[in-house]
Amino acid sequence: MKINIFNIENELIASSTKSECTFTGFGIIYFNNGYINYVGDFLNGKYSGKCKIYYNNGNLKYYGNIKDDKYDGFGIKYSKHGNIEYKGLFKDNSYNGNGILYYENGNKKYEGEFRNGALPNQCKIYYEIGTIKYHGYIDKCDKNGKGILYNKNGNKNHEGEYKCGYPDGYGISYYLNGNIKYDGEFKNNKANGKGITYDLNENKLYIGNWKEGKCNGQGIYYFDNGIKKFEGEFINGIPNGYGIKYYTDGDIEYKGNWKNDKRNGEGISFYKKNLKKYIGGFKDDNLDGFGITYLENGNKQYEGQFKNNLPFKNGIIFFENGIVSYNGEFNEGFLHGKGIVNYRNGNKKYEGMFLYNQFNGKGIYYLENGTKLFEGEFKNGKRV
Repeated sequence: MKINIFNIENELIASSTKSECTFTGFGIIYFNNGYINYVGDFLNGKYSGKCKIYYNNGNLKYYGNIKDDKYDGFGIKYSKHGNIEYKGLFKDNSYNGNGILYYENGNKKYEGEFRNGALPNQCKIYYEIGTIKYHGYIDKCDKNGKGILYNKNGNKNHEGEYKCGYPDGYGISYYLNGNIKYDGEFKNNKANGKGITYDLNENKLYIGNWKEGKCNGQGIYYFDNGIKKFEGEFINGIPNGYGIKYYTDGDIEYKGNWKNDKRNGEGISFYKKNLKKYIGGFKDDNLDGFGITYLENGNKQYEGQFKNNLPFKNGIIFFENGIVSYNGEFNEGFLHGKGIVNYRNGNKKYEGMFLYNQFNGKGIYYLENGTKLFEGEFKNGKRV
């Protein structure tokens, strides 16, 4: 490139190609259109020292120090529209050292220490509107190490350890209103390890173990009033294994085994004040297998087999005073098959066959004092 070098009085002091120029001192270079290209010091024909460099439209491109034709030291770089792009330290034409990058609207974008054009150390990153977006450690222009991410309203979004741009390690996430949402361990941007979640008012929702963003392992869920709702084992966010479910006042509602958020296996359910309601087997939240139901006074109500919440096969029904009311066979909750019905004093009332709650087939009917009244065939509850 052919260049002409002028002094401050605009007098021509050198003319040559850039490769041939050996001039040392202060000079000015112009574009062919007459606009200034460079104003500053030369050393052996190279830009070195304080200078101003311009775009060919006349707008300032760079103001600061230069060495061997490269930005070096403190300087300010501008866009073609005249707005500041970067202000800080340079080395070999790259951002190197403390500096600030700006959005086109003039608000800060990044602030911190640069290395070879990247942000490897602690820095500040801003939203285009001017509020801070991130303050912490950066590696290869991504969040790595301790840092704080902010929402546009200025409240914290996340505070803690980052890896490859995502929360990884201990951290705290926040709602938009600034209240804590989650406090605990992360992996790949998901809750992983021990942690606590909160509602919008910072009431505890869950405390325990997590895996890939879901409750996994031992944990406790809470009602809005802070009382335990469920305590036990979780898999993929739902109760699986042994667990205890509570009423809103803190009394136990159920304790036993769970599968996919339903009572499955052996368990005990309770009335309020921790009074036993049922002990036995469950399947998909229904009474299933052998079990015993209780009245609130503590006396047995039924003892025997269940299927789909109903007495099935063999079982015993009790009066509220504890005396046996019926002992025999069932089908889908009905007295069905061979059985004995008693009076409240415990004496037999009927012994024989049943069909859907009615005397049906061979049977014996007794008076309350124990005297046999009739023995023979019954149909639809009546003597034949």
